Amino acid sequence: MHRAKGLVTAELGLSEEAVFACRLAISEAVANAFEHGQRDGTFYCRVRVERETGLIRIAVEDRGYGFRWQGLSASMPSPEEEHGRGVHLIRLLMDGVSILSTPEGTCIEMVKVLTGAGG
Repeated sequence: MHRAKGLVTAELGLSEEAVFACRLAISEAVANAFEHGQRDGTFYCRVRVERETGLIRIAVEDRGYGFRWQGLSASMPSPEEEHGRGVHLIRLLMDGVSILSTPEGTCIEMVKVLTGAGG
């Protein structure tokens, strides 16, 4: 996970706050992939970071059995809950989030828009 988070640096044109937000979003997505994305005891997770004109695009993929993300509550779970905050945090931290989840795996794509001040 440290290597994946290391892909996001200020050299991409991000502010210190945007670097923190992207790294935390990656941490949450990779943690979800590790917990839910295993297949037959085998863990696979691929993280891709790309800079495009005006934005940073981050994708985290696993090869798990997928999940029904549409069924997630629209609100953050209560503090008493042990799980269920990852996707909510990612949505709060990033400027755009899309999730594709099938029985062959899940890909969460996150976008951080670069601003004139560095994102």
